This record gives sequence, C-alpha cells and structure tokens, in this order.
Amino acid sequence: MNTAPTAGSLVSADFTSRIGRDNTPGTTTADKVVGFQYMLSRHWNNKRTYNITNSYGVYTMINEGSSWGTAVNITNHYHQFIEDPGTLTKINITNLAGIWIEKVTAGTNNYGIVLDGDGIGADVVLGANRETALYGNAGDFIIDTAGNVGIGTDSPNYKLQIGEAGDGTEARANAWNTLSDGSLKTNLVKINNAVGKISRINGYYFNWKNGSDTRRHVGLIAQEVQKVLPEIVSEDSKGVKSLDYSKITSLLIEAVKEQQKTITELTGKVNKLEQEVKLKGTTAHADIELN
Repeated sequence: MNTAPTAGSLVSADFTSRIGRDNTPGTTTADKVVGFQYMLSRHWNNKRTYNITNSYGVYTMINEGSSWGTAVNITNHYHQFIEDPGTLTKINITNLAGIWIEKVTAGTNNYGIVLDGDGIGADVVLGANRETALYGNAGDFIIDTAGNVGIGTDSPNYKLQIGEAGDGTEARANAWNTLSDGSLKTNLVKINNAVGKISRINGYYFNWKNGSDTRRHVGLIAQEVQKVLPEIVSEDSKGVKSLDYSKITSLLIEAVKEQQKTITELTGKVNKLEQEVKLKGTTAHADIELN
C-alpha cells in the first residue's frame, strides 16, 4: 500500500513486504522472515521506520537525514501490545519482551519512560543521563545523575542517603561490614592521648527538629567531635555535618588501653605501699614486745 502525502498531513505510509535477515533498510537476503517498511513523519521524506526481525518482533528506525537512529527496538518471540480502555492494562508486552530507548535529550524534565498512576506525581521515571526515580507526591527512591541513591529523599548528597537530614529516619540490617583489610591501608599511626580527646566530647540527650519522630535520642555533636577527631566528620553540599559513629570505636579502644595502663601503674604503687605499711606495722609490733 502506498499513500502519497498531502498538504497538512501528519502521517504518510508506504507498506512494502520484504524478505531478509538483516535489519538494514533495503536488505533482501532470504531467511524466511517477513517484515514491512513504512514512513511516519511530519516531514514525509525524512522519517522512516523499518520492521524486520528474526522472530516476528518490531524494529523501528528514524532517519534524521544522513544517519539512522533506533526509535523502538522490541525483538524475539512474538511480542504483544494490548490496549484496552475498559481495563487498567493499557500496554502489555509478553514473552521475553524488551524495550530499548536511547538518545534521550538530557534535561530535568526530559525522561525516557514515565509511568504516571495518579496524575499528581510520577510513580516511575526513567530519565536521561542515568537518572531514575520511583516516587509519588514526595521522593521515595531516586538515582540522580551523580550516581547518588536517595530513599525517602529526592536530593541525596551521598552515594546512599536514607531520609532527609535531621528527620530521624531509621534503617535496619543484621550487619553492615566495612572494608578494613590491612593490605588496603598505609601510613598507619596509632591514636595518642585518646582519654584526653574523649574528655572533650560530650554525650547528649536530644530531639530531632524535623520529621515525625518525637522520641528522645542520645548522641554526639559533630562539631565537638570534629575538634578532636576530624577524620570521622564529613560535610555535605548544604553544610550539614555528619559523623561515622563506628569509627569512634578506634578512639575508645586506645582510651581503654591508656586507662588500663594507668590502672596497672596505680595498682603497683598501692601494692608497694601496702607492703611498706605491713612491714612497718610488723616492726612496730616487735618493738612494743621488746619493751
């Protein structure tokens, strides 16, 4: 079927049966595969789609003048598109189906795939430049263009951020292991004056200012810790400080060792004094008996 474009037309079609195994337009090498070719464009002489695959799939290409770009590529094993306004299912792709969308223009609102369920906020967004979001009215899950992952926040400042700063958001796991192999480290220097450092840090009861968590918590102040152990304090792009509580363990271990050394030394002195007192007491008792 050939339909010539008319003035003001948006769609023109040229259906041509082809036999071939190559998805290059015009290829006719025999391989028992039937495809079709049609043109779909506002500019009928430039845009073209082409369908020819090895298992009744769909391959769509757009000609932007001198080069071909893939618009939709769905191949292998009898794919089905089902549109039924009477049900919740608008599009159904079955049997090993796949969707490939490429060359999406980068930008805040230029998304590759959007699934909008309620009309308020996007439920699933797969955007350009590695940006992926799953959310409703507020950000529930997002992978931004910097590769940062946010859960409960739409603006993560770290590779993994759960919740907004200061809202008391919690996460749980049976274990969180940190790489600590000695072969990965260099410039090892023991922490000194650990007890003195700890004496400058205070523990506090407190409440979070933001979020729905109204419980009383316990913790430290990052600014205080930064003065004595800046290596475990970090700051995000908004100037909000955080600290790695697990690394305070190193300071506590050295503090316990310092205290134990002091205790051992004091214990030795006490024992020596006791021996001297006992010796003096025995001598005094002997003098009394002689008299």
